[in-house]
Amino acid sequence: MSDEYAGTWMSATEAMAMLGCSSPTFYRWRANDPEFPQRNERGRYLDLDVLEYAAKMGIRAKSLR
Repeated sequence: MSDEYAGTWMSATEAMAMLGCSSPTFYRWRANDPEFPQRNERGRYLDLDVLEYAAKMGIRAKSLR
């Protein structure tokens, strides 16, 4: 068994909080940026993908804990 963190699925609201953006900004990024994190079949985002996107965009992500 590996101790490597595999990520946690989060809602769009949680992703917005992590990115520190408003819902219009979040949905504009999602609609217009092909590199925006993809949702799973339940409409949730992997926190690691959101953090990677924040780093790429120069956004200082916020901790949700």
